[in-house]
Amino acid sequence: MQYPSVFVKIRATALGCLSLAGVLWAILLCIVLFSQWEVLDISERTLVLLMLVTHTISAVVLLILLIVVFRPWLDAARIMLLLMAHIGIAGAFAYWYPNFKCVTQDPAQEAVCKLIIAYILIASWIVPFLFVVYGSGLALMVWRRRITSSKSLIPVDDEEKTLGRRNMKEKTPSKPKFAHRISNLEHFSNLSGSSRYSQSTKRSSLVEKSNSESVKIVAARLSKPLPTFHF
Repeated sequence: MQYPSVFVKIRATALGCLSLAGVLWAILLCIVLFSQWEVLDISERTLVLLMLVTHTISAVVLLILLIVVFRPWLDAARIMLLLMAHIGIAGAFAYWYPNFKCVTQDPAQEAVCKLIIAYILIASWIVPFLFVVYGSGLALMVWRRRITSSKSLIPVDDEEKTLGRRNMKEKTPSKPKFAHRISNLEHFSNLSGSSRYSQSTKRSSLVEKSNSESVKIVAARLSKPLPTFHF
């Protein structure tokens, strides 16, 4: 099924934006880990590393989706897989957020650490929200495309049916025409029979006339007197 160029361009733009967001988020996480590695707790480091890996993989997969042939169900399955991964890591980070501790004795550095963790918690739900928007738009576009294609196929089927009925009507003769042809055939047969009968009667009358004439000639000859030399 071919899709309009507008849809293809919008999809490519959306995938590019999602991939760019994933790359930027991975860069920010790398900066956070590099600057706050000694301050963060072991559980915080683990979750931030998992979040970094998830965003990196999603950015690569989204770039691959720009290259491969678009198939709605495969595309939806891949987006759903990435969405579940992002929701899982964001939910885990939100679940462990109250237990996070910054290992430092400096109050200013501790405040900065807590602020960074709060920003990570809020920003971790941005990419899943973008995935939900993209998936909803993709499903809506495919659904509308299928409805329009099905509506465009219905008149074609009706036209084919009407043409088939017309051809059947043209092929099968109607009853009045068939009856008229039969009556014409009967009339011609009657005419031919009457003509044959008239010809046979004419022939018989001619034969009778010729026979009567021959009888008259023979009678006339017999009625003549014999010549004198016979005596």
